[in-house]
Amino acid sequence: MEVSIRGMTEQEFQAFVALTVPAYAADKVNSGNWTSQEAMERSRKELTALLPAGLASPNQHLYTIESGAEPAGHIWLSFDPRTTGDTGF
Repeated sequence: MEVSIRGMTEQEFQAFVALTVPAYAADKVNSGNWTSQEAMERSRKELTALLPAGLASPNQHLYTIESGAEPAGHIWLSFDPRTTGDTGF
C-alpha cells in the first residue's frame, strides 16, 4: 500500500480543528495543567494564536497523510522563529 503526504485542504483543516481543540483540552486537564472549566476556551485560544490565518498562517505547515487514496492522519510542522526549536505534531 502506498503512503503519501500532501497539503491539507480547508475542509480537512476544519475537521482537524474540531478534533484537536477538545483533544488538547483533555490532555491539559488530564495532566493537571488546566481545569475542566477553562480547558476548551484555553485550547481554542492557543490554537488560534498558533494558526491565526488557518492554513495560511506563517511558519505553520499542515499536511494530510494518505494510505492509498484515503486520509490516514496528519502532520503539523511549526517553524516559529520566536521559539528555541521547531516542532512537529
